[in-house]
Amino acid sequence: MGISREYRHLMSDAQTSGEKVKLGQTALSYAKRAVAINPNDPEAQLALAISCGKLEPFGTNREKFDSISIVKNAAQKVIKLDPGNDLAWHIMGLWHENLAEVNPVQRAMAQVAFGRLPNSTYEEAAQCFQKAISLDPNRLMHYIELGRLYAKMGRNDEARRLINTGLGMQNTEKDDPETKRQGKELLAKLP
Repeated sequence: MGISREYRHLMSDAQTSGEKVKLGQTALSYAKRAVAINPNDPEAQLALAISCGKLEPFGTNREKFDSISIVKNAAQKVIKLDPGNDLAWHIMGLWHENLAEVNPVQRAMAQVAFGRLPNSTYEEAAQCFQKAISLDPNRLMHYIELGRLYAKMGRNDEARRLINTGLGMQNTEKDDPETKRQGKELLAKLP
């Protein structure tokens, strides 16, 4: 799990897509090994969900489709084993958000090629991010991601409030500077 996390951190620092994919695949490989050794370890399941999610943007359509169930199953297993794990709730929020954004044409194409996609809503995503905040109110990514979601929902005042809360927090995670950059970009575009 720790090894998988280190490769994910290296992935964030990599300059090219090829480097990111190679490091992400190594992170995923270590996460899968950890799950195989102890499938009831919430940290191993969390590493699997995160590693798979980090690789998703670089995958083929088939790999993206397959990652939907892997991420969901791993995150749900974490929640079952450790209901207080804020990161698992955050992952479920992203999962719901991403599926809510799939348009009907994309859904039809996916169904023809790979099978039916699960349905989801922004409201379900928001509930997961809210749960993550309640479990760890000191993790800035929860606030900024919920703010970004609210912006997509047209709830601009709430989006501003949440993003500003996240921006005002101290960096504690590897990805916090990037998360803040994205939050600042979105704030500048909000009406």
